[in-house]
Amino acid sequence: MDEKEIKVAWKSKYSDVTGNEKDKKRPSYLHFDVRPNFQSACKKIFKEEYIENHSFWPFIFYKAKAEKIKLLSDLLNKHSLTLPATLNNKKNLPKAVKDLIEADPEISKALISTKGNPHKYATWKLRPICYASHLDSLIYSYYADLLYFDYEKLLKKKKLDDIVLAFRKGNGSVGKCNIHHSLKAFNDIKDYEKCVVLAFDVSSFFDILDHSIIKDKWLEVINQSQKHTSLPKHHFKVFKSITSFSYVDRDEVYDLFGISKNKPKKISRNIIKESFYKTLPSFKEPVQKRRRRTRICSSSAFREVVRNKQLKISRNNDNKGIPQGSPMSGLLSNMYMIDFDVELNEYTERHNGKYYRYCDDLLCIIPIQNKAEVESASRQLEKFVYNLAEKFKLDVNEKKTEKFAFMPESALEAIYPDGTQKPISKQSNNIACAKIADKALVYSRLQYLGFKFDGNKITIRSSSISRYQKKLKRGIKYHLQLKRKYDPDGSLKQQKLRELYSHVGMTNFPAYAYRSSAIMNSPAINKQLKNHQRVISKQIKTISKRIDIEP
Repeated sequence: MDEKEIKVAWKSKYSDVTGNEKDKKRPSYLHFDVRPNFQSACKKIFKEEYIENHSFWPFIFYKAKAEKIKLLSDLLNKHSLTLPATLNNKKNLPKAVKDLIEADPEISKALISTKGNPHKYATWKLRPICYASHLDSLIYSYYADLLYFDYEKLLKKKKLDDIVLAFRKGNGSVGKCNIHHSLKAFNDIKDYEKCVVLAFDVSSFFDILDHSIIKDKWLEVINQSQKHTSLPKHHFKVFKSITSFSYVDRDEVYDLFGISKNKPKKISRNIIKESFYKTLPSFKEPVQKRRRRTRICSSSAFREVVRNKQLKISRNNDNKGIPQGSPMSGLLSNMYMIDFDVELNEYTERHNGKYYRYCDDLLCIIPIQNKAEVESASRQLEKFVYNLAEKFKLDVNEKKTEKFAFMPESALEAIYPDGTQKPISKQSNNIACAKIADKALVYSRLQYLGFKFDGNKITIRSSSISRYQKKLKRGIKYHLQLKRKYDPDGSLKQQKLRELYSHVGMTNFPAYAYRSSAIMNSPAINKQLKNHQRVISKQIKTISKRIDIEP
């Protein structure tokens, strides 16, 4: 595609054939600028001279919080602690365990089972997110498309078309998602029958990308359709803004301007009152339309608070790191990894294996002849990946590296986690999965892109189902509370709840699970959710009693 065709294709993402804007395609959030008219924004973005002289607003930074559930036994084993066999209440936790949980800020609580299930604990995973102003976001989106088509050419040239799975749209992966990608990897393992599989995780991926490598790859990518000895001025301007980016903390900004964290566009009564009595500081005067904020503050107010040092603007002065959350971040990370992908793919091909990368998740499959090769094959691959990561200034988290062996059960001779052995027929050809531990092979399951695979069965991660059930409970409780407040005598619209939380809906978790089951031909996934309609009915009854309302 030439530049003119790219412009047309990019505009079509946000506007229809008549030029009318698709409102739902552009998010409406509060930032330092007003959400611009799309057509007028295009006139600016398509002018190279405008980009060369454009002043980018600071990104707004916050930490997205997600809860993860883990086995408590894994945590206690690391600290040589144990739990009483009869424990069934959090109050009876040993003092040493309580102290351990309270001392770790990432652990939110212990989850003690009263039904004999394994005890667990909840941790907070904090992910730093930066989002750009409205116009800046459109600029990044357009330049991402400018780079994308040349990047695809480079991938094909380097034979990486089937290797890189994330942040792609215009290749053979169109219409494919993590379901298809994980199924492809699982089928490869089945075809090999005997293989070692290593899964690696790159820590703080977007925060450690070296700027000099990004710049070199940026130039290499645009040179697929043009010839430059250095980045053109407008490209360099965008490169500098995304690498040496400035940012402000969202909570600090909202506190300074009196903005609600839950409803940022709503103008608080205090602000309205102070504005009426003219006691409101000038910089806090809301920019509004129909009593709704349209931006955080005016340009003059922004300059005032910066000049008076009321607002701290931080800058990324390191020679590494890009903001996670910009429209360019995913593509830039893929560009950064091109040479890494080439070298690791060449290694796996030399050993007749496969390599796949989904963002910062690396999966390598190496075929072997027998059990005796498990240790050497996994050790050589592990050493190669760690050395390669060091070369490209990446931090592969060794604690998260997982090593598995797949082969027929009769040849595997693995043990269960409790040390017992499974009686296996010598003629058993069922492929089994075992984790490569220090002294033995332990029966386990490979976890990849949200699915688990034991050599035969594919299932969805239990943590994904737990998240769905928590969301279901919160949603039902919310709808029942609304009913109690606004329509206590009316009937609960259960059909609406089932559209949100059962397979009746089109875009919810059960629908995704059933689609996964169909694509992967895995009845085991259906079994994981076979009672979800009953769970919804049970939760409606339970929560109704708790808040004292008739469903």
